[in-house]
Amino acid sequence: MYPIILAGGVGTRLWPVSRKNAPKQMKIFYGKESLLRHTWRRIAGKFKIQDIFLATSSEFFNLVKLDLPEIKRQNISLEPCRRDTAPALGLALAKVHKRDNNAVFTLVNSDGHIKNEKEYFRMLDLAEKTVKKHPEKIVLIGVKPKYPETGYGYIRMGNEFLKFPHPLLPPPPKGRGREGGGGFSSNINKFDEIYTVESFVEKPDLKTAQKMVDSWEYLWNATMIVSRVDTFLSLYKKYLPKIYKGLMEIEKSIGAVREKEVIKNEFLKMDKISLDYGILEKVSKNEPGKMLALPADLGWADVGHWRAVFDVLSDKKNNNVVYGQYFGLDSNKNLIYNLSQKLVVTLGLEEMIVVEMPDVVFVAPKSKAQEVKRLVGEMEKDRKLKKFI
Repeated sequence: MYPIILAGGVGTRLWPVSRKNAPKQMKIFYGKESLLRHTWRRIAGKFKIQDIFLATSSEFFNLVKLDLPEIKRQNISLEPCRRDTAPALGLALAKVHKRDNNAVFTLVNSDGHIKNEKEYFRMLDLAEKTVKKHPEKIVLIGVKPKYPETGYGYIRMGNEFLKFPHPLLPPPPKGRGREGGGGFSSNINKFDEIYTVESFVEKPDLKTAQKMVDSWEYLWNATMIVSRVDTFLSLYKKYLPKIYKGLMEIEKSIGAVREKEVIKNEFLKMDKISLDYGILEKVSKNEPGKMLALPADLGWADVGHWRAVFDVLSDKKNNNVVYGQYFGLDSNKNLIYNLSQKLVVTLGLEEMIVVEMPDVVFVAPKSKAQEVKRLVGEMEKDRKLKKFI
């Protein structure tokens, strides 16, 4: 299996730490390593370094090499310009396909936090077995929701397609292993079950999200994909034919003198489109049963906004999450992220985000974490503020 790490985004919702010339994946939000380094360490602990590919923007190449000196240049898929996730993944797939016609890949997001790494790799193994047995299928590892998150997309599962006996549990009683209407139960479910993907739900409101959490049918969509490369490229041919044509021209040029020139010329022609909208949603609507969902309990979080940073770092023994110099009184459930030499002090502050940078101070309620992208968009309209973005 070839892991493909996507690391080309900017991470606007984590402004002002994440900026256009210094994106979030190269920044430290917990521990002592960047998000990208955390992801690399996890993947490199399981796979051969020569089999790991990384997709990023050409403008981040030097930052990547500083963060990941181990990775070989030929394993870095450099996008000459930003065209969103469908072209970005497609370019990396072309490189993998050129090396191995029968390759299986897994998509890895550089901003994904995974607490239970052992279970993560077990799920990858199950997904790979499924794809090798059913090479025409696409497997999505979905995350069993713990609370009604309105910032994530959801996968709605359909019928059971396949199941594997759980290696750590005794044989189950007869039945499908679900709790009637109450979700998954480790006491009853003795199988790892794989279901067809019925549909996707994008960022629901709180009431809808709560209903989905209460139902066994829904999973958080972490965009963890496992598929044969040729199978997935065939989806580009069907649903994104212009992009597919460019990818095939690029694949022909790999290893040739004109490779860099061809990549630049063909990539510039491609439309900006996300993987979810360009392929996954279209497959779910037009090819029922083509995609499969594997429910997993990974301790996963998408570190895509400040509320997620708080959730990853929160400790029940300490109400505030603090990074850097801080003193507070009567202040609870705040995220204090201080990268300056100043002391941040709060009095009577509740449920807030405070980010202190050498040139910017950002303060907002945690409930507004998803709206930082909108804030940055408004700031971009003012020429005097662009230097802070």
